[in-house]
Amino acid sequence: VLFRSEIKDLLSYLRIVANSNDDISLQRIINVPKRGIGPSSVEKIQAYALQNNISMFDALSEADFIGLSKKVTQGCIQFYDLLQNLIKEQEFLEISEIVEEILEKTGYRAMLEREQTIESRSRLENLDEFMSVPKDYEENTPLEEQSLIN
Repeated sequence: VLFRSEIKDLLSYLRIVANSNDDISLQRIINVPKRGIGPSSVEKIQAYALQNNISMFDALSEADFIGLSKKVTQGCIQFYDLLQNLIKEQEFLEISEIVEEILEKTGYRAMLEREQTIESRSRLENLDEFMSVPKDYEENTPLEEQSLIN
């Protein structure tokens, strides 16, 4: 299950929430689900980040200065705001709740539900199976032990 694209996408979202400087994870999810930020726009964001010695995440907050179309700039700013909110929420949510927030707020779950294919149903099942891991951990690990890890 861990090698499926939906799990890799979800792990990339979780990595960004934990470390916004993870450019590799950001590149994977910047247009998943589709938000109009294609490969050439990603290259411009990457170049801007390198030129200014900042992460791609930080470059998104400066999307107005990158030279992208208005639509792509808006997509970048909305994506940045979404990630910022998830980063703030992680401070007071359980892992399973963060995963749920990612699936809902990014539109990832809705994207798969709209597809209505055997493949998309399988991908949703994989996500649900993946979700059982942190839920099981939270339900079966004493709070004292969880606080040592977090």
